[in-house]
Amino acid sequence: MPRLYLGHKSQCRKSPGVFLSGRARHLQHQGPASPLFKQHPVFIAEVLSPSTEAFDRGQKFSVYRQLESLQTYWLIDSQKMSVDCFNRKDNNERLLHGYENADEMIRIPSLDVTWPLQMLYEEALST
Repeated sequence: MPRLYLGHKSQCRKSPGVFLSGRARHLQHQGPASPLFKQHPVFIAEVLSPSTEAFDRGQKFSVYRQLESLQTYWLIDSQKMSVDCFNRKDNNERLLHGYENADEMIRIPSLDVTWPLQMLYEEALST
């Protein structure tokens, strides 16, 4: 599983559920020389479970907030249709928008991507 390298000073590594990194910046990093390590994410999504939710919302998000490149952080509930989206604003604050309605359009503004929330849960909640 690819891991996210958060800098040589801390040797901090995390394994987010999903992340997208800027390819050009990724090639310039000074981290481990391995295709299994990436850095400079613009988008990270974590799929929450009862055992990981507190860590993903707390300590992990605290580390991720320090990343200059990170524009959007999603916390996806695995038990019900609910996604908390944190988007970075120009003043470096995070704006929270919660999505719970299947017909809502969920966005990753920095990537100009939009789709219905129900698509995230199409197979997961249909059983």
